[in-house]
Amino acid sequence: MLSRAFQEAKRLLKPTPAITFPDSAASRPRPIHLEVERKFVPTAYLESQLGSIRSPTHRLPLGEDLYDAPKVLTSLRLPNKLVRDTYFDLNGCLSERGIWIRRREELTISSLNASPHRCQKREEWQAKIRLGGDFVDSQFEEAEGEEAVTAILSQHLPHASLAKLNAIADLRTDRRTWSVRDAESSVTPQAVEVMLDRVTEAGDKTPHAEDFCHDIGEVELSADMEGGTEHENDRERKQQIIDRMHCTLSDFMLRHNSLFPVEPTPIGKLSAYFMWKESARKSDKGPG
Repeated sequence: MLSRAFQEAKRLLKPTPAITFPDSAASRPRPIHLEVERKFVPTAYLESQLGSIRSPTHRLPLGEDLYDAPKVLTSLRLPNKLVRDTYFDLNGCLSERGIWIRRREELTISSLNASPHRCQKREEWQAKIRLGGDFVDSQFEEAEGEEAVTAILSQHLPHASLAKLNAIADLRTDRRTWSVRDAESSVTPQAVEVMLDRVTEAGDKTPHAEDFCHDIGEVELSADMEGGTEHENDRERKQQIIDRMHCTLSDFMLRHNSLFPVEPTPIGKLSAYFMWKESARKSDKGPG
């Protein structure tokens, strides 16, 4: 049986129907970034394979999971990132609509020995709009920049503003990323990104054993749509792109299920954080 904390996390992050925009915004073209994500449980086996890379490109022989012929992945290590995401909401009104607004600070580390002044830092407002899926298999439309995020907020909460939102989570992610290509699949011709995240609560306090810490893996495909509106033709084009990426990612996960397991069910960073927070609240409260 699911714990009460997990049920509360599911309520906050429940899957929602596809977002549609009010007619007032339908005729305004805007750049569209689409993402399809699949979460998985990080394993020592995967880390040992990815961690053995000694050159920019590394071939991973994967054995015979589901097919007779051995499968090979080619991976390219990408720069590490330190990410701070501060998530905002207004009495749950955004999350109930499948909209996640965050302020992201991202530090890209060009190499493990790079000095701070050689690292690339960026800060930006972002909004992620759930188009479909669930906690493990998700499809999103993403907008970036204060103007674009403000426009999305105004479309769904006309009387709200970024300044009126409340911070609901402040998380730090240590991210390692690989660009991985399936050398033998005709369905997965493009590279997918494989990310291994260690997520902690942001802040400057001294770490303790009971502090929040969560490891999660993710594979992702993304595509940019050359502007668009919410007219029927553009909605259909957007859905076609999403469906194609979803098919590609599903094939990738199926072919390499031993590397990217989904049992036990992976738990995303926000779900895990809300569960931890609820558990910590009960511990502080003590027996009643």
